[in-house]
Amino acid sequence: MATTIHSRKYHVRDLATRSVTLFPAQAQVIRDVRDVLLKPGTNQIIIAGLSPTVDEDSIKVEGTGSAIITDITVKLLPNRDIYEDIFPDNDSDSDGDDTDLEDEGPSESIEYKDAEAKLQTLQKRLETVLGDEHIIEDLQDSAAMRLQFLDAWGKSLHRKNCPEIDQALQTYKQEREILALNCNDASARWREIQAVLVDLRLEQSRLEKIVTKERAKAFKEYNKQQKAKVQKKHKQALLNLDKEAERVRQREERMLFWPKKCYTVLVTLEAVDVTPGSSGRSSLANETMSVANDKTSVELGDGMLGTSCSLSLSYLTSWAFWTPSYDLAFSTASNSGRLHFDAQVTNHTSETWENCKMMLSTSRTALCGVGSEVPELKPWGIRLAPRTKKWDDVLESREERKSREIIGPKSTANAQLDRDKLFGEKRVSVAIKVKEEYEREEEDEPCNEAGFALFDGGPSRSAAYAVDQEEPLPPPTLEFQKPTLEEAGLTTTYELPGLKTLAPAPTTSKSRIATIAFTNVVFSHTVVAKYKPAAFLQAKVLNTSKLTLLNGPVGLSLDGSFIGRVSLPRCEPGHSLVVGLGVDPAVTVAYAKPEVKRGTSGLLVRDNVSVYRRRLNLVNTRATGSGAKPVTVSVLDQVPVSQDERLRVDITLPRGLVSGGKGVPAGEIVVHEGLSEKGDRTWGQAVAVLKQKGEIVWDVTLNPGKGVELLLEYEVACPSGEHVEQDGPS
Repeated sequence: MATTIHSRKYHVRDLATRSVTLFPAQAQVIRDVRDVLLKPGTNQIIIAGLSPTVDEDSIKVEGTGSAIITDITVKLLPNRDIYEDIFPDNDSDSDGDDTDLEDEGPSESIEYKDAEAKLQTLQKRLETVLGDEHIIEDLQDSAAMRLQFLDAWGKSLHRKNCPEIDQALQTYKQEREILALNCNDASARWREIQAVLVDLRLEQSRLEKIVTKERAKAFKEYNKQQKAKVQKKHKQALLNLDKEAERVRQREERMLFWPKKCYTVLVTLEAVDVTPGSSGRSSLANETMSVANDKTSVELGDGMLGTSCSLSLSYLTSWAFWTPSYDLAFSTASNSGRLHFDAQVTNHTSETWENCKMMLSTSRTALCGVGSEVPELKPWGIRLAPRTKKWDDVLESREERKSREIIGPKSTANAQLDRDKLFGEKRVSVAIKVKEEYEREEEDEPCNEAGFALFDGGPSRSAAYAVDQEEPLPPPTLEFQKPTLEEAGLTTTYELPGLKTLAPAPTTSKSRIATIAFTNVVFSHTVVAKYKPAAFLQAKVLNTSKLTLLNGPVGLSLDGSFIGRVSLPRCEPGHSLVVGLGVDPAVTVAYAKPEVKRGTSGLLVRDNVSVYRRRLNLVNTRATGSGAKPVTVSVLDQVPVSQDERLRVDITLPRGLVSGGKGVPAGEIVVHEGLSEKGDRTWGQAVAVLKQKGEIVWDVTLNPGKGVELLLEYEVACPSGEHVEQDGPS
């Protein structure tokens, strides 16, 4: 009889995240599967949806409950999720309300309706009056016709055919009077009607003007409303386009982390029968999970008792990590600095870790080399050469010649894993291409670089004016949450306060770790003129905090001006670090071409002697003033070191230099554009020291507006007929 396996499936997105510990190269995730109901017999817990970046060998399952784990299986299966089911489109508000766009015609105002009604009434009355006018005109025509008839009848009267002429004349008189009265009445009524018509037409004209005005006003308002509706429709269309573009952008961004395959963990458990009063510790299933006895039980159907357990799933994943980032601001006026230590958190997996504890660990920190550094002098060896060699082969060291030909180091892109095999769809993201082209266009635009001048001599006019004014109190600054620091051996862990959510994103999120104030910052200059005639400014900082500063990018600001980004070297507590601040243009360096004089020496044995001289002019161009400070400069140069006992190299200037001996004074005043005068000894001081392998160091303190000339002269003597060449491969 086949054994029934009770299966229960969970997706990793539905599981609670207990904690996430981010390392510089990966992350450890702990998820909880709480209150899993177990039935008597064999139970199988399926946890699907783990990111393909998970290290399957790091997956562990632990928990509590009355069960025994018999098997744990990890499989890499195709992602069965459908994007539209996980991220459904919400198009309910995308379509605009088109009901208000129906053409209902212009609205009629009260004035328009009143004038229109009066005009209609007036037109009816006008029609009546015009009818009366026609009747009166007809009466007038009738009276005129009767008058003509009467006149014709009167003319036809004669005594021969009308013996009663007197009676006829009397009749004519009466009829003529009646007709005259009728004509007068008709004319009077016609005049009355004409007066009424004039009034009616005036009123009609007034009402028609009102109707025309109100109709024009209504059409104007109607056109305005229609224009507003069209604009609204256009805005809605643009809004829909923006929503669609945002939806496409979100989809393409999510597709960057949409897994093609996911890990699935299958945990097989055997539920332990629970009887009333039973107790005891359950056995260990394997080394991966320890299960403790849980006294809680659940009553199942058919009178069976079931149990519940809680599991914790932990695993390591790549493509989730944190890197340090710094902002370091120096003040040359107070010789101080302020460092902001931030953590840039990256999640390029397919998982979202919600409402969990987030910790940053310095374990497994990979150190990398510092970028641009001050040139380092390398030993300069010379030896006797065949007679065919030229005598001027040792004018300059081979490294000095190479330094002129070296092109800056080329930046190389970090090798990355092929994410196309793990994430996304089989199509090219158009949005990313557009974004990259846009970013390239922005990079091509010229940017203004802020020049920096150190140790400014005097206060500016605005600064002097500000002293006399009462400065308003600055607004309170926003504070950052401070993480909890825990050290264990070589590992330091920062626990970020509160619960955090970290979703997959192409960008990084930043959290403040600490703010460190540095005092007694030492600013100095280093000059290696034979490789590059420039004064490199450096700041030496003592790490007085309890934090270990890891290697990472740092943005540098000097006296309120941003000057660039460099790499910060690792620095333990109590140790010092040196930060290069670039070339200081206020300290000019002029390195003349080498001079050489040849001759012979010796009485019995003649030697060929060549005298070499190098001149270096160093000028502090900062204006003198109450706030001006001298600069400290370390100037490095070298002389060749003989690799043959018959070849002798002696330093003649500075005088008294002995390898490993005390320093000797050096330096001569330099006139530079009227800044110094001959015989002026207030330029500062310089002490030369000869170190091993022919390296010479001048420690120079140069006052503002002063200059100094440093001379290096040495003799190279070899047997007559011999020549000198560089030691080592050419």
